[in-house]
Amino acid sequence: MAPIEVIQHGFGGAKLNDVVHYAKRLVNAYQPRAVVVFAGSNDIHPGAAKTPEQLLASYQAFVATVRADQPAVPIYFIGITPSPMRWSVWPIAQSTNALIAKWSGSDPNLHVIDTSGGLMGRDGEPDPDNYRFDGLHLSTQGYSVWRDIIRTRLLDELEAPHSESVKEPEIATTVITDQLQMPWSFAFMPGGDILVTERGGTLQRLNPATGQLAPITGVPDVFHEGQGGLLDVALHPDFVQQAWVYLTYSVPLGEGRSTTRLARALLDGDALRNLEVLYTTEPVQDTKKHYGGRLLFSGEHLYMTMGERGHGELAQRLDNDLGKVLRFFADGSVPVDNPFVDTPGARPAIYTYGHRNPQGLARHPVTGELWVSEHGPQGGDELNHLVPGANYGWPVITYGEEYGGGKIGVGTAQEGMEQPAYYYVPSIATAGLAFYQGARFPDWNGSAFIGALRALHLNRLSFDPDGKVTEHRLLSDLNLRLRDVKQGPDDDLYLLSEQGSLIRLHPAD
Repeated sequence: MAPIEVIQHGFGGAKLNDVVHYAKRLVNAYQPRAVVVFAGSNDIHPGAAKTPEQLLASYQAFVATVRADQPAVPIYFIGITPSPMRWSVWPIAQSTNALIAKWSGSDPNLHVIDTSGGLMGRDGEPDPDNYRFDGLHLSTQGYSVWRDIIRTRLLDELEAPHSESVKEPEIATTVITDQLQMPWSFAFMPGGDILVTERGGTLQRLNPATGQLAPITGVPDVFHEGQGGLLDVALHPDFVQQAWVYLTYSVPLGEGRSTTRLARALLDGDALRNLEVLYTTEPVQDTKKHYGGRLLFSGEHLYMTMGERGHGELAQRLDNDLGKVLRFFADGSVPVDNPFVDTPGARPAIYTYGHRNPQGLARHPVTGELWVSEHGPQGGDELNHLVPGANYGWPVITYGEEYGGGKIGVGTAQEGMEQPAYYYVPSIATAGLAFYQGARFPDWNGSAFIGALRALHLNRLSFDPDGKVTEHRLLSDLNLRLRDVKQGPDDDLYLLSEQGSLIRLHPAD
């Protein structure tokens, strides 16, 4: 069955030929049975500098290109929604929505859904309860309102499975806490508590029985701008005897520059002591994105992911740490058998390279293989099986494209570069990664679970013996940006959302 294709694409800043290119790529890749286009507020912000008539021309070019291949495919435009931050340009949005509505009246397979009314307050302005603290993105309540409006019109379409129809186990969710502030990762402690990082720089100790939070003192200063901040937390494999807590974080290095740092400290009650900086990635940059930062202990080694900080060309070079997976011992020293230890000019900690921004890292519980999930550009998120010394291609090869349309690199394949085990077009914004193996969900044994920040669901990938990978999308009704996922000591799955919640996923009673 052909999929529903959801387009989240900034037409406002895109050239018409880029819009046409994107549409051609869509129909060639999917042959969709319906297309849903979100006319976002990015299309009307001042930087887009387009009039409603120019925006309409972009939408018309997109539709005409899709229609040339599939004349009767239904296309649904979700109208631009208001937001407090961009309230000053709301008249432009209203004019654009009106033009789209008028234009759609001449095409029986072109539909417009206006969601703005449900998001307004009694005063005729956006209801602040429907928006997050930034005044731009929808809150959990706002997403629910917005989604319900769309479902009323598109129930049959949007409720259809994204991939093969598979009966999932009966599941339930329990919220352990919803009081976290932009959390990034968590780690289970031997005594039952959970350590949780908040990107603003706080490490919390969470009692899962009561939901009580207690901040840990002694956390190093972090660079909390853009995508930076306090990132991952991991415990020493022999934590009972050696109470080392490992942290990754973006560290401020002056003049607006920052980079990702690996450090460890001893946990003494609710305080970190004897902080040791183990590794500082180089070169430092003045960008505020693609910090990587995911940690994983496997055997005697500690692995750490590092993004390319927006400089893709550095991911292909071995003289720097950007766009790499790095490997250390627990004390931060570099193993002598790392793949590039004897390569002149290469950074000895490099384990693999050619990554964009890997933020999921997991060990398969049966095979022991290491896997990484990483963000693509516009399209092209990847799940990769790590092979020591391998090149994963970015930015030479990718299944994604430039934001706004446009080719990246040479294409999707080149000799000497690894292919992903699975890739996503369009992107779901892959975050934390876990493989499941346990008694609570035996039907899920061997499956990979990935948090979808953009697509707002828990992504499950199942693997057939013949190598086929099948995608399943779970918990879409929660509308959560899932930053991390882990299997707990009790064999349940634990999900961490950027909206501030830690959720236990367990079999329904």
